Amino acid sequence: MRSNEQLKQAEEQLRKHGEQVQIHRDVLLELARSDKSDLEKALRKICALSAATLEVARVSYWSLQENNSVISCEVLYLLSSESCDQQFKGARLGFSDCPAYFEALADKRPIVADRVLMNPATSCLENYLRSFGISSMLDAPVWVRGEVVGVLCHEHIGPPRDWSAEEIDFVSALASMVSLALEESSRARSERLLRESEEKFRALFEGTSQAVVLHDKNGIFDANPSWLQLLGYSRLQDVIGKSPAEVSAPIQPGGERADTLEKRYIAHALSNGSARFEWVVLHRDGAEIPIEVFLTPIQLGGRQLIQAVCIDISVRKQAEEELRRSEARLRESEARFSTAFRASPVLVTISRLSDGTFIEANDAFVRWIGLSHENIVGHDSRELGIWVDLNDRAKFLSDLQRHGSLSEVECQLLSHCGSVHTMLLTADLIEINREPHMLVSGLDITQRKQAEAELLRTLAREKELGQLRSKFVSMVSHEFRTPLAIIQSSAEILDDYLDQLEKDERKDHLQSIRKNTRRMAALMEETLLIGSFDAGKMEFRPSPLELPSFVRRLVDEVHSATHQRCPIELFHAEMPATAQADGRLLRHIFTNLLTNAVKYSDSGRAVHFEIVGDGTDIVCTIRDRGIGIPEPDREWLFNAFHRGQNVGDRPGTGLGLIIVKRCVDLHGGTIKVDSKLGEGTVVTVRLPI
Repeated sequence: MRSNEQLKQAEEQLRKHGEQVQIHRDVLLELARSDKSDLEKALRKICALSAATLEVARVSYWSLQENNSVISCEVLYLLSSESCDQQFKGARLGFSDCPAYFEALADKRPIVADRVLMNPATSCLENYLRSFGISSMLDAPVWVRGEVVGVLCHEHIGPPRDWSAEEIDFVSALASMVSLALEESSRARSERLLRESEEKFRALFEGTSQAVVLHDKNGIFDANPSWLQLLGYSRLQDVIGKSPAEVSAPIQPGGERADTLEKRYIAHALSNGSARFEWVVLHRDGAEIPIEVFLTPIQLGGRQLIQAVCIDISVRKQAEEELRRSEARLRESEARFSTAFRASPVLVTISRLSDGTFIEANDAFVRWIGLSHENIVGHDSRELGIWVDLNDRAKFLSDLQRHGSLSEVECQLLSHCGSVHTMLLTADLIEINREPHMLVSGLDITQRKQAEAELLRTLAREKELGQLRSKFVSMVSHEFRTPLAIIQSSAEILDDYLDQLEKDERKDHLQSIRKNTRRMAALMEETLLIGSFDAGKMEFRPSPLELPSFVRRLVDEVHSATHQRCPIELFHAEMPATAQADGRLLRHIFTNLLTNAVKYSDSGRAVHFEIVGDGTDIVCTIRDRGIGIPEPDREWLFNAFHRGQNVGDRPGTGLGLIIVKRCVDLHGGTIKVDSKLGEGTVVTVRLPI
């Protein structure tokens, strides 16, 4: 009887064992067939099926973090509520809390604790275990590529439980399912990121207004609508398989064959990372189109490709042709302008329309702004400080939202290094993942703007030189005519009536000839002196100078040369006895200023000349009570050949003050002129000695 009963019990146990194994197999088969790309969803399902199958109160998955020093709860399933405890998610257990547990995990074997407080690996968790009433634990480490990345934890509440070998094997198999879920979700996430990257590239490729074509050793295999439109093609199939040389002018502007140049430029791009050159393509109707090409080698799916960004430079070529026909005096400026006018590398960015955050930026933009790609993506243009004027940014965004696209909007932008650039921005609204984005391309025209400014300055200088020539001719014809006429008249009188003239009359005519000859010589000297200044032949050559005797001698010479027209009162009580100065420059300064003071004063009116020392400088003041200088003429005082409106028939060349200014500058000094019309003029010169 006992043998039969024992046999029945054994058969019953064997039957239950078989049923349990079958249940385990069914659960594992269901998990193996389920989608595990969503990691959290897969973990919840694994924990829920395990809790229900093993009738365990708490089943959770913990991930290893911080260099395997901490485990953090990702999912906790509670059998009693048949749901996950969201509040427990993120709970952490550190190595310092229970070193023995972490050491057991490192052995890569299941932790079987029938009685948790007596097991060396779990006894150190007493506070945690008692707070939840946990009596037994069965934890299986989760491996990925040979490394433990987490643990699948089973926590039994109630009387201690002896885990069977089948249950241990089942939990180990479940840990493998978690490992598969981790790998599958990682792969799905990588595929999603790759798909989004491809979508962004396709949106950039198709949406940009720049012409772009892709080709490899077998020829063209893709081109965007802008490139097809540039060459007059309506279908991509019309150009697929053709080499770039086949859609180009056979002989390029330099005289070389297109197929030979194509290979050279591609080889240069492959060896140097990029190539930039001018090219001539053929429109479908046979017309030649000059373009500028930016070649960049790229890898796509393990395949070596060449990307060519093409810019139509027909307008630029026409402008260059017009500049080549300009006058010879503008050729230098034309060359600079032509160089600056050539297209700069294109900057391209994609940003969300909702908040302006950059989601992508090309290498040209990264190089231009001077920041890493990571420091650009995730920020908007305001955070990066790109716009010089934020009002321009607001208007640009507003116009783009209103019109849907913008073309060649001129803006001032700031790179990270602080340099301001003038840009032509072209923008279009595109859709990525059903969300509107901005595709913006920029062309740097800073050099072109600088060249235009230089051209205007050159034209202004040419105009100024023309005015100076006109004034010089007018001055020479006026100032030379009178003394020449007097000399000629006196010479003719002496020639015709020499024997009939009295001695005093002959003397007067000879003096007249000498006087006007000196006048013409002085005029020529002033003109030649200005030429010496312009040619850089005048230099500052200081030497010891006895200043008082030098000034007195100079005053006597001017007083004599002006025929004692006005007394010159010299004051030099505090003047230094000696000075380190250039006597030539001082002679030009004081002679011109004193002569002007006498010339524009009424006869007999005193001219005051005062020199005082001021530290290492002397301050020279020449004051007259003459006709003064009209207000409109004061800004032109130091311009060649300019004379005041009120000088009347007083002789002069308009060169005196500019000579004074040049001499003062060479001497390292300053000059100041104060004047009131009808009351006189005060000229103050400060010179270092």
